[in-house]
Amino acid sequence: MRVAEISLPAIRHNVRTIRERAGGAALIAVVKANGYGHGAAAAAQAAVDAGAAIIGVADLEEALALRDAGVDAPVLCWLHGPGVDFAAGVAAGIEIGINNLTQLEALALAAEQAGRTASIHLKIDTGLSRNGAAPDEWAALFARAAELSGSGRIIVRGLFSHLANAGEESDLTQAGHFDRAVASLAELGVQPEFLHLSASAATFS
Repeated sequence: MRVAEISLPAIRHNVRTIRERAGGAALIAVVKANGYGHGAAAAAQAAVDAGAAIIGVADLEEALALRDAGVDAPVLCWLHGPGVDFAAGVAAGIEIGINNLTQLEALALAAEQAGRTASIHLKIDTGLSRNGAAPDEWAALFARAAELSGSGRIIVRGLFSHLANAGEESDLTQAGHFDRAVASLAELGVQPEFLHLSASAATFS
């Protein structure tokens, strides 16, 4: 029988090291797919203990499982099926990644019905072409997010994208697109606390 022994001190050390290498920037530790086999709840708590600002998971089911396991740190999820029920996420204080107007309206409705403010991170596509709002969708998505933010139904806590790791020139091009998105949101009076554009390789380069 094969057994994998996971070192929580090593996870804590790695998180601290990454934060140092990234100049002390806030770190989102992703523990999707059961912490990549390391045990999601244990890996998440170790990362938080070492200073991770947010725990990232793929979907709402994984996020709620962390809450059930006693993880009370900020948790962000961003992959949603067409029939996802955001109400449970709002009730549990989960931060929701949003990449289209349909998701945004559904989440805003869930927040209104719960009488709570939903915390969201807008996800945009800057070149990876995977799970992000396309550039021609930004204007409408941002405008509606600003409107809902003004009404108190949501708070835009983050804006994020994902690098394709296709090389330095590509990374810089994506960063330029991201900067334009940040500026567009700012023109609407929305300035998220977290601006995250990275990938594991980019964190070190």
